[in-house]
Order: sequence, then structure tokens, then C-alpha cells
Amino acid sequence: MRVRTIHRLLVFFALIMGLPGIAFTQTDYRVVGITFSGNFTIPRAQLLPLCSLQPDKKSIFFKSDQSDIPFSPALLEQDITMLTHFYQREGFLHVQVRSGDPQVNDKKRTVRLTILIQEGLPIRVSEFNLHSVDPADSMMLSSLL
Repeated sequence: MRVRTIHRLLVFFALIMGLPGIAFTQTDYRVVGITFSGNFTIPRAQLLPLCSLQPDKKSIFFKSDQSDIPFSPALLEQDITMLTHFYQREGFLHVQVRSGDPQVNDKKRTVRLTILIQEGLPIRVSEFNLHSVDPADSMMLSSLL
């Protein structure tokens, strides 16, 4: 009874703090799916390997250890940070990445995640100029380009 009350309090505080996407606090649930929404430039196949949370790839024919990491809100936040930094390195400096509401199946102890991405416009460098006071440095810099 006491554990259930603590769980409800944790969910309540997560909702109050403005974290509806990670209000789900169970840590022994398997991730069975991750959906990316809003990723128009970078495909799912390139984004999914960046995440520490991976969909469960268990089959009825063989057991796979590829997704033994259970769901946790901390890992989800880590993945969101990783995806944000990746997009920024790709030139999307104003990207916004956040979690949607997870779809939880308490009976099967599984969760499906949605990662919402607002890419924004990419920043592209069209021209790059180097100037040096020392002619020797100018020659060295020119050879590097």
C-alpha cells in the first residue's frame, strides 16, 4: 500500500513539474517500440542507434539480448539530450526534441515511446575566409584547404 502511494506521489510531482512525457516511473518495463515524429531530414534508421533505449527484439524463436536495458525516465532524458546534440552537430541549431506520452501496457509490462522532433531550419556555411598577418601562416593555411 505504501509503495503504491509513493508511486502516485511521484507521478503527481512529475506532472506538476511539467514532465508529462516522463511521468511514467516504472523501471522494469520493456521498450517495445520507438516512434520518431517530425524527423523530416534525418531518417529513423540513423536516429535509433543513437538511443540507449532500444525496442525489444525478442522473438518467439530465439532470445535476443540486444535490448536488455529496461525503460527508465533518466535514460529517456539522456536519449533526448543525445538526439538534440546530434541534430545540432548536423546544423539544426534550434532543434527541439521531447518525449510524447508513452503508451504503457501494464499487463505485458511494456512501453511504446514517441520522440517528437521539431528540426527547424538548418544553418549552412556558404563561405569561409581566412586572413593572416604573417605571409608564412597564409601559405600554410592555404595548403590545408
